[in-house]
Amino acid sequence: MPLVIERLNGCVEELRDTSNPVTLRPETMGKSAMLGSLDDTLQLAKNVPGVAPCIDIAHLHARNGDGTINTYKEFEDILKSISTTLGNKELNNLHIHISGIDYGPKGERKHLTFEEGDLNYFDFLKVLSDYHCSGRLLCESPIMEEDALLIKKAWHKI
Repeated sequence: MPLVIERLNGCVEELRDTSNPVTLRPETMGKSAMLGSLDDTLQLAKNVPGVAPCIDIAHLHARNGDGTINTYKEFEDILKSISTTLGNKELNNLHIHISGIDYGPKGERKHLTFEEGDLNYFDFLKVLSDYHCSGRLLCESPIMEEDALLIKKAWHKI
């Protein structure tokens, strides 16, 4: 982690030297052997100015290889971790990836449609609504347009 923080600081410094104000967003990853747990991404955001997390909820669901991170309470715990580590303001600037996902004992295999996967996306959206979150929600489904409309419909229902 210290090496990653050092190199990420270098990336941000290089961007700022060229007057580029972009926010870098390291993504949570879908395999437990990779850097990219929720805590990893939050620590990078906490320690490197100009960095904020990219929360891929399907990756977090697949990461442990057992389908955890799939209940209202577990989704709520994610938002509480973000708030505790980075402050409540970060809940108004979320960047989230969402899709169905195929996983095995080692984590993510591939992204799926919501129908093919078992991600409890409705409860995830409910938590986002209950906590009055805002930001960006990007659909990474293989049938992006159809599943984006499915998410939109679920959001309106909530």
